[in-house]
Amino acid sequence: MKSILIVEDDQEFVKDLLAAWSPPGHVRCAGSGREAVQAILEQPPDLILLDLSLPHYLADVNEEEGLSLLCFIRENLRLEVPAIVITRDGSPEALARALALGASGLLRKPISVRELEGAIGNMLGKEADRPSDNGGPSTVNQDDEA
Repeated sequence: MKSILIVEDDQEFVKDLLAAWSPPGHVRCAGSGREAVQAILEQPPDLILLDLSLPHYLADVNEEEGLSLLCFIRENLRLEVPAIVITRDGSPEALARALALGASGLLRKPISVRELEGAIGNMLGKEADRPSDNGGPSTVNQDDEA
């Protein structure tokens, strides 16, 4: 069974995401960069969904936490699993840097379940590329900035 780590500080967004989406494997959640590093050290995931705008725990305040975490994962933990960056308002520079650091994909909030399933299906293989069958909403959208 595939393991997916969702790194997102907005717990309402995560709750809504999991209500709308039938993940193709075991899902773990981390609300900060520190929690994500701990989760990765305990058991490396097969895929990471990473919010670009996490609170600053690891990062220089001049760089978005998600970018610092992605850099740390690649350079310090030497983990080369697919990482899909999710963001509401990512700047073109931040998105370009995420790709340069090895992000496998980019999704903008609000996230459609179909778009999420397609991106994950491309990363993990066809077993992940199946329609959601739990009757939840087809788009996950939070009004809060994340």
